Amino acid sequence: MVAPLEEYHAKRDFTHTPEPAGEVVGERVAPTLRYVVQKHAATALHYDFRLELDGVLLSWAIPKGPSLDTHDKRLAVHVEDHPLDYGDFEGGIPKGEYGGGTVMVWDTGTWEPHGDPHEGLARGDFKFTLHGAKLHGLWVLVHMKPRPGEKRENWLLIKERDEFVRPRDEYDVLAEEPDSAASGRSLDEIAAGGGRAGDPAPDPDPAPSALPRAAVRAAGATAALATIPVPALLDPELATLVDKPPSGAEWVAEAKYDGYRVLIVLENGHARVLTRSHADWTDRFAGLARAAERLPADSAVLDGEAVVFDDTGVSRFALLQAALGTHPERVAFAAFDLLFLGGHDVRDLPLLQRKELLRTVLAGEPADSPLHYADHLAGGGQELFAHACSAGLEGVVCKRADSRYVAGRGREWQKVKCRHSQELVVGGYTEGEGSRGALGALLVGFYDGERLVYAGRVGSGLTDAALASLTAQLRVLERETSPFDPPPHITGHAVHWAEPTLVIEAAFREWTAEGVLRQPVFLGLREDKPAREVVREVVDGAPSGAASAGAAAEPSAGAPTPADTQPPASPDPGPPASARGFGADASVLGVRVTNPAKLLFPESEFTKLSLAEYYAAVAEAMLPHVADRPLTLVRCPIGHGHGCFYQRHPDAGLPADVHTLSHALSGHAEPDTWLTVDSAEGLVALAQMGVLEIHTWQSHVDAPNRPDRVVFDLDPGPGVTWAAICSAAELVRDECTALGFEPFLKSTGSKGLHVVLPIEPVWEFVRIRALSKAIVDRIVARHPESLTGKMAKDVRSNRIFFDYLRNAESASAIAPYSTRNLQGPSCAVPLAWGELVESLDIRSFTPALVAKRVASGTDPWADIDGPSAGVRILRAAENALEA
Repeated sequence: MVAPLEEYHAKRDFTHTPEPAGEVVGERVAPTLRYVVQKHAATALHYDFRLELDGVLLSWAIPKGPSLDTHDKRLAVHVEDHPLDYGDFEGGIPKGEYGGGTVMVWDTGTWEPHGDPHEGLARGDFKFTLHGAKLHGLWVLVHMKPRPGEKRENWLLIKERDEFVRPRDEYDVLAEEPDSAASGRSLDEIAAGGGRAGDPAPDPDPAPSALPRAAVRAAGATAALATIPVPALLDPELATLVDKPPSGAEWVAEAKYDGYRVLIVLENGHARVLTRSHADWTDRFAGLARAAERLPADSAVLDGEAVVFDDTGVSRFALLQAALGTHPERVAFAAFDLLFLGGHDVRDLPLLQRKELLRTVLAGEPADSPLHYADHLAGGGQELFAHACSAGLEGVVCKRADSRYVAGRGREWQKVKCRHSQELVVGGYTEGEGSRGALGALLVGFYDGERLVYAGRVGSGLTDAALASLTAQLRVLERETSPFDPPPHITGHAVHWAEPTLVIEAAFREWTAEGVLRQPVFLGLREDKPAREVVREVVDGAPSGAASAGAAAEPSAGAPTPADTQPPASPDPGPPASARGFGADASVLGVRVTNPAKLLFPESEFTKLSLAEYYAAVAEAMLPHVADRPLTLVRCPIGHGHGCFYQRHPDAGLPADVHTLSHALSGHAEPDTWLTVDSAEGLVALAQMGVLEIHTWQSHVDAPNRPDRVVFDLDPGPGVTWAAICSAAELVRDECTALGFEPFLKSTGSKGLHVVLPIEPVWEFVRIRALSKAIVDRIVARHPESLTGKMAKDVRSNRIFFDYLRNAESASAIAPYSTRNLQGPSCAVPLAWGELVESLDIRSFTPALVAKRVASGTDPWADIDGPSAGVRILRAAENALEA
């Protein structure tokens, strides 16, 4: 019997070839089995298809390469087994040696067999699932009966029907994706450069890497750091689900994001975005890859979440799925860990040291970068959890501050969810009725060993777009028998079974005693999770959301259900243990300020007390524009950066100086409760709450549906100069003046300007919104070279987005004199038109400068309510715009 790798070794002289000699390694657990396809330009170009099994890579040579078309049956010649480390080999084999030519790692990932792989190979019908950068889904290798005298062992590689099938005349994966999945190089580039995937390339500009390399050296003073290439396969560290946040100074807490967990791998200036199952999604997250390639490092691996934030600052999985198809520029990356930097493996460093390195790498990112540093709160899991749940976030992840980065699920990272949610495998569907068309509800389950266990039906939360997409995919996956064990008994509906391939995520109230979901709500399709990895989540050994005996279980404290996102009724937990070192409580205008020395903007040493004192100093000028207006607040309990959230409704522990308004929006039967302030003490109370931005409605509490101001936002696109912004503001002023209004000017504290028209509160928002849109349309039509009324970034290059959308009920604009959640911080400031000059830097208006400006008596908006346009002017403008 031939020993493993004996044939491989016999064919090669390792003193002449750079190929790895390798050895048989121990058997690994099935979900980690490796897969690789190597593009091999030898005597003839072919593709080597390799699957890890029993410590080696089973190998087939495929002359024409794999195809995503089910009609293509590609010849696959079984060749000698290769060592596992051959899967990383990318380089040149000298001419005259066995297999002489150039080798590329064309695709790489993991695979999983369907049933016993040895039995499948023995019977010649070998089915498996691939999770690669380029190849995905269901495949089969079929053994061909040998012809008389034929010595080769011939198989056929065939793509099975699933959602990854593509007709070859529509998409030829070999032509569309010809380059390396490991290094991004072409065959010619590999032939010219030699070496293997991960070998360092000459640094054409070493200066950008100096900062992170110096940071690594500093971190290495307390730990020995390995200098190695980034491995081809990296598994992320995963958190264990628990029922409450851990406490103690040894823990830090981060917001839990609702998106796709991805690693950004930067090598030699080329970035790839990989899912947790090693699929290469660089094309889908191209914006993130481009941003990563601008980082001041030649190599790095960042761990985080690809997300899309809603208009309240909360990440929403459904928005991410929609953005990937229509607005990929909205996708952001919340980076919370660093694995490699500058050629060094930093996974053995303590978490806080890794995060400090990560902060250094991202420190120079511009405000509009999609890459964001995910900040943390030391020891503050309980406090952050309460804030997270009241703001509608997913929950929190608590991590041991001194822990090293370890792949897989462990206790060093613990997650606490604000709501029950569960990944589920779709095994069929019921037919719909009426408007639901062909699909009524999804039949879902989870794996218990080899069994797919039925867990109920998911019908709520399915949008028209989701219904159409799922129907099309499930029709391809239809099968005759139930994949569930045991099959569920479903009456009253026509049932269609499906191959258990699709994975969804659902929120739910609880698990019933029978193991079925109660009140499930569809959240989205999980393309980043293999179906066979979906199991029922447990909390410290008990099923998550399990019903108590004899009664329906209540959600955990502070954990909203899908239908109830109101804030938790728990008392204010008070400051976390780690915050108690920020000095004795202070008092500003009689309002208690806890943790006064807490740094809200560390780069400027701006503290919580600084914010409270600033609002007290500018209150007299600020209140005429803030008092008795419904508010939208940006709260940052951790300080500037991540962990921030929007708040418009009250939560537990609301300060006495912050008031509420009950008001039903137009078309709403039930009123909502909104936040307001009416005093300087109220502004200080907002500082005590960690409010870094105050936004107001354009109306007062006595007439919340009738605005008294119209706000136009001038938001510059790429390539727009400050001089162009000034010119645009002046032409908007002149056009509005010609219509009878008296415009006022405000800097937003960021990069744009607001032009504000005071009006009498006589018309409702719907009419004012139509008027403001008509004004924008007229001005854009007259100045199309510099202005656009379209939000899409692809039409904003060298133009300014002229935005009227703040003129709607419940919409808001940054308040005059509010700080911004930006480095500095900077403030939004009323300006006189004479101050609008090319030398003006609106980001230079810091709290200290603005406080001095107010103290000097400078107030360009002192008489803003005097020239308010009444009904006569409004009607005249409306008529003029209609003419």
